[in-house]
Order: sequence, then structure tokens, then C-alpha cells
Amino acid sequence: MYRSALAGLALAAIALPALAAPPPPPPPLADDAPQEVDGFDSHAMYGDFVRWLQDQAGAAITERHSAEFAALESPGYLQFLDLRIHADWYYRDVAGSLERVCTSRPDEYTIERIGFTGMSDAEIAEHCHWQLRLIDGPDAETLALSYQGEAFDPVRAAAHLKSLGIAPGEQLYDRGIDWSAYQSPAPFRTDTIRVRTWTSRTCDAFTGALERIETLDPGPLDVPGFGETAEEAHAMPHSARLTATVHTTSGGNEATLTFDGTAGMARALVNQLDTIVGPCESEE
Repeated sequence: MYRSALAGLALAAIALPALAAPPPPPPPLADDAPQEVDGFDSHAMYGDFVRWLQDQAGAAITERHSAEFAALESPGYLQFLDLRIHADWYYRDVAGSLERVCTSRPDEYTIERIGFTGMSDAEIAEHCHWQLRLIDGPDAETLALSYQGEAFDPVRAAAHLKSLGIAPGEQLYDRGIDWSAYQSPAPFRTDTIRVRTWTSRTCDAFTGALERIETLDPGPLDVPGFGETAEEAHAMPHSARLTATVHTTSGGNEATLTFDGTAGMARALVNQLDTIVGPCESEE
């Protein structure tokens, strides 16, 4: 499924303005490209290939986000917020995390993560810092375009489909065809991913953002079909869909709360991250 537009994205460092113009459509096939190869429609093959490229760009961000999280897990790591921004345009998704890391410096050359359990407030202030990580693919669209248009080879594409056991005339759309033997998706993972980190060691905006997050009110729960219906927050047209998962304490117990949507609490959390990203420079 093609996504159509993006608006209302708060993170200033990603520089995706509200109601921005949509990207151009994929470039057309070469003028001398055959309309059909061995019974396979060239435009159908091309459209499915383009959708696959779009999916690979998004998957690259998801995989890198998971890898970054796995690398950080340790007694000295505490994740507070996990973020996904599902843009209406492909190639513009974002993943992120707001976390605390505690470290010590055993000598002048090495830094080790240390557990914060049992630390005093003074020790936490000395050894721990907050960081915000954002992962996106600013070069993914350019890479994908280099595989499209005149670069697409219908003859080789038809041979690839036949190697997968797909017969001419079969419906290609939504079959989840793997085009990696036709075009390697590896460059989406090695050449286009950007990971940026902001930390409280160099950015003073963390304190204010965290204080405001603690005062955010998610509002009452609404039971569908019972009592008065809660008013829904209205999103801007074509807004990006946000998923923010908070690892916190609620009612005296550890809790994991997920806010998903284009407005409301999910956007309120993203807006606070914007107050960190906007005025500060990333360290990477």
C-alpha cells in the first residue's frame, strides 16, 4: 500500500514540515522497455518491486532500532520511552528511544556501564545521564530511486519471478514477493541509516522536558458503548501515526503504557521530545 502524505511531525531535527508537498511518483520505465516479458506485465512487476523497496527501507529502521536496544541492555540501562513514527510517506519513518545510561570510568581509556540499583541520588547524578536516540533513513529514497525507472530490467525481473515459481498472469500485488535475489536490500541497512543521539551531558533541555512529561495527563479511560463518550483528539490531515510506549510506574506498580494515534497523548510525548531536539545538537 502506498502512503500518501505526512503532516504534523513535531521532531524538528527530522525537518519534515506539516502539510509538506508529497514526493514525486516513481519514475517511469525506460521508453524502450517491453510491455510484457514471457507473459509477465512489466508495469505490474515494476509496481510490486517499488512497494518492496519501500518496505525494505522501513524494515531497515526497525531492525537497526532493535539492534541498538539490544546493545544497550545492561544493569546500567533504563529505557523510559520507545517511539515509532509511521510516516504517511515511505522512506520517512523514525524510531527512537528515551533512556538513562549509568557509566563509570575505571581508567582514562575505558568506560563501563554500571548498575544503578542501590545508588544514592548523588551517585545517580554523577554516573547517569539521559539520552534520546533517533533513527531514520534520510538517504533511503535516493537509493530506492537509483533502482527505479530506467534502471529496472523487466527481462531480469521476469526471470526472477519464474525462479520463485510464479506463473505469468498471477496476481503480484500483496503477495509479499521477495525481490532480494533481483536487487540486494543490504544498502538500505548499510548506507542509508542515520543514528543520532542527544544527551543530558551536553543538552540542558532534558530536565525541562522530563519535568513536563511527568505532568502530562493521559485523561480518563473510555469504555466503548458505556456512559458518556470521551472526546477524541483531532489530528491534522494526513498526520504521521505515532506509537509511544512508556515504561513507568502507575498506581504503585511497574507499568507499560502504549499510546498510539495521530494526536492525543502520543503527540504530547513527541512534542516534549521536540523541545530536546530543537535547541540542541546531536552528539553523533
